[in-house]
Amino acid sequence: MAATPEDSPHWPGYTANLAAALADWCTNPVAPAVARREPPDLKVLAEAVDLARNAARRPEQDAYSRAGLLTRIANVLALGFRRLDDGDALTEALGCYREAAASAASPVESRAEAADRWGGLAAAAGQFDVAAEGYAAAVRLLPRLAGRRLGREDAQYWLSRFAGVAANAAACALAAGDEVSAVTLLESGRCVLAAQALDSRGDLSDLHERAPELAERFRTLTAEFETDTTSDRIALADELDAVIDRIRSLPGMQRFLRTPLLTDLTAQAHEGPIVYVNVSRHRCDALIITPDGVRSHALDRLSEEAVSDRVRALNTAFTKGRLAAEQTIHDTLEWLWDTVASPVLGELGLTAEPAADGPWPRIWWAPVGSLSLLPLQAAGHHRDGGPVLLDRVVSSTTPTIRALGHARAGRRDDRNEPRLLVVAMPHTPDAPDLPGAQAEADHLAALVPGATVLVGADATRDAVLDALPASSWAHFACHGYSDPDNPSDSQLVLHDHDRTPFRVLDLSRLRLRNAEFAFLSACDTARTTARLSDEAIHPLAAFQIAGFSQVVGTLWRVDDAVAPAFSRQIYGELIADRSGALCASVAVHRTVRQLSKKYPNLPSVWAAHVHAGA
Repeated sequence: MAATPEDSPHWPGYTANLAAALADWCTNPVAPAVARREPPDLKVLAEAVDLARNAARRPEQDAYSRAGLLTRIANVLALGFRRLDDGDALTEALGCYREAAASAASPVESRAEAADRWGGLAAAAGQFDVAAEGYAAAVRLLPRLAGRRLGREDAQYWLSRFAGVAANAAACALAAGDEVSAVTLLESGRCVLAAQALDSRGDLSDLHERAPELAERFRTLTAEFETDTTSDRIALADELDAVIDRIRSLPGMQRFLRTPLLTDLTAQAHEGPIVYVNVSRHRCDALIITPDGVRSHALDRLSEEAVSDRVRALNTAFTKGRLAAEQTIHDTLEWLWDTVASPVLGELGLTAEPAADGPWPRIWWAPVGSLSLLPLQAAGHHRDGGPVLLDRVVSSTTPTIRALGHARAGRRDDRNEPRLLVVAMPHTPDAPDLPGAQAEADHLAALVPGATVLVGADATRDAVLDALPASSWAHFACHGYSDPDNPSDSQLVLHDHDRTPFRVLDLSRLRLRNAEFAFLSACDTARTTARLSDEAIHPLAAFQIAGFSQVVGTLWRVDDAVAPAFSRQIYGELIADRSGALCASVAVHRTVRQLSKKYPNLPSVWAAHVHAGA
């Protein structure tokens, strides 16, 4: 730095780098050649802050590097605020982060990092309105960060880098008293990849009437993104952006593919409240959406750390044997009741069991982050006869309100006989046998005349893909495999899984117009990795993206001995009463509730099942 003239374009970057190195020396547990001084040399930190201020006065680096340079400067200033109690450094750091986030010519990942740090620093300083603004800037960048220019794995990587930013944004918005923004931020910053897929399959009838050529070009381009891996994705993305701009310029189409308005979101609560359970390091809250609007309820006994501990404990318990698993599941269900379900039901006034002859109230839960990996839908004190959620409401889950809207848009209320596809793998190459899968297939084949049944060697990936478009119902009785490293490679295990696996990615590319209900009687079909829990990348979500308005999945391994009885009861109710879209959720609720009463000490048998969608 000393060898570089101050009017050199490189001088700000060299100065910022030296400031960062000195700041790192003050905080690093082991500095080069010598152990870190105790306490840190505050004179060195003060020197670093002065250098950062000098660099900030003229950061005339090229536009591409501007966000990164300003973020390095802001990082040092932020440390100066924390360690030196320098209020001016706080103001300067927030200004640099803000400017970095707005640097349009810099890489999106650099801008998103700056916005995330902007929110985090402001929250640490108690400036929650400023923090909400910073986190909101990061949320707005997420769709661009994981845009269609990127392949699936790259998009997953970047979204995992910024996991939790939507939850933090919502938490700070609530701390600032803005409940509406909290909901819209969660809608914008979660399930980004699913939103891209679902939006591309939305109802284009209005667009077809106004501009049929544009509608067809949009449909072709979005389909090409999902099926063609050889095309130039950047060129495709540029053309799609241009088509979307042209569509939005049409009268009445200004909000095409934009985040829904609050009125659009509250309209989805007409069949029952939708409850976002937001988990953030800043605070935890329930956001309750009804036709009348949004209200929040602070969940003071819930914390991000506690959720992570519960997820780890549940994962570990299944490796320690059946007794340990049952005990841990019970502990988890009771904790979920005390911290989440009971406060929410109290806020809604649902404090007693409904009348036996009346309709049951419904709730759609939208748990945020790792909370989605826990069995919230079965919360309660089952082993001691205490209160349980199953005795109060019929629960469904949805990752976002927009996803629920898409499920309802594809819902069919006719009473036509279902066209059922049954896929069963009683014997799977290189996997344990599932004798119950054959029992499920036999029962369903007898129950639904004309069902398409693919068992064993007939249940190949291509055969299933060929059969799905003509099926309104689909039942899979097989192993499920969750890939923690790449959730898009999670699969339902079919006969030829070693050669052509039936992956989440393959499912989510389907566009099924006749789909209604799917039952995934397999392991881990509603489970993904914790770092991508907000993206809901698992088989259950893939079936929803493909077009099924209602899907039943599982959070852990299903018991092969119980699965046939479980499916018999659910399908028996569905066949007996095809009165509408409510049936699947009610059938699942009744079945789980009966099993919980019959086997209260065996929650592993019944607490894993989740109903998602309409």
